Amino acid sequence: MAAREASLPSVVCRTATFGRGPLLNEAVESFLLQDYPGPKRMFILNDCSGVEYWCAHADVHVENSPTRFPTLGDKFNQLLASFDCDIVVNWPDDDIMLPHALSTVVAGIGDRDVFAGRGFWYMEKGEIRKFDDIHCAGVLAFRQRLWRELGGYAAMNSGEDKEFLARLTAHSDVEFTRLSPERAYFIYRWATGFGHLSGYDAAGSDGYADYGEKVMRRAVPGRYEIRPVWHDDYPGLVKDYLLACRSQPEHLPGNP
Repeated sequence: MAAREASLPSVVCRTATFGRGPLLNEAVESFLLQDYPGPKRMFILNDCSGVEYWCAHADVHVENSPTRFPTLGDKFNQLLASFDCDIVVNWPDDDIMLPHALSTVVAGIGDRDVFAGRGFWYMEKGEIRKFDDIHCAGVLAFRQRLWRELGGYAAMNSGEDKEFLARLTAHSDVEFTRLSPERAYFIYRWATGFGHLSGYDAAGSDGYADYGEKVMRRAVPGRYEIRPVWHDDYPGLVKDYLLACRSQPEHLPGNP
C-alpha cells in the first residue's frame, strides 16, 4: 500500500485568503476529509494586515504576509512559488470541496497537463440551489511546471484565473471534462456573510481595493489557530437534493 501511495502524483491545494477565518476553517476541513491516498498538502497565503493564522496539522502550511499584495495575480504567484508538487488544485477559501475532489482530479488529469471540469453545485445562504453544467475556477487543476513555463499569473485584480486558463488552453490544448451531479465535487457558495470579490466590477481594480477595505473594517488583529470544521453535512445536502429531484425526473441536474 505504501509503495502504491508513493507512486501517485503529489498534489497541493492552493488557497489564497484574506482575513476570513470562519470560512478558512471549513476549507481546511475539506482538505483533511479528502479520500485521495497519495501525497497531498495544503498551502495557504493570507495577506490581511494584522491577522495571522496557523494550523497544527503537518500537511497544512500557512504563510502570513504583513502587507496586501498589489494584485491577486501577484498573490497567486507568491503562493505557487512556496512549494513543489506535480499537480496544483485551486482550493478557494470560501467554498466547499467534497471528499472525492482530489481523487477525481487525479483520475481525470491522467497523463494530461490540465484538468478543467464542467459541473459544480451552487449553494446560497446554506442551501443547495442548483447544479451548473459549466466550468469555473473551482474545478481547475494543472501541472505546476506549466505555471513556470507560462510565466505565472498576470498582475490582475480580477479575471486572473480566466486569463491564466486561456494561456493554459493555448499551451496544452485543454479538454473540458464533464462531471455528472454524482461526480461533481465543488460547491460554490454565495451569501456566506463575507461578501464576494466577483460581485464587484471585474473591469477595474476598485473592487479589489473596496473589498479589502471592507474586510479590514471587520477584521480583529491577532494570531488565530485554524480549527478545521464543517458547519453542515455537505455531502448529505447534495444527496438530499438529488433524491428530491428524482421525484421530478425532468428537473434532474444536467437534464435539458
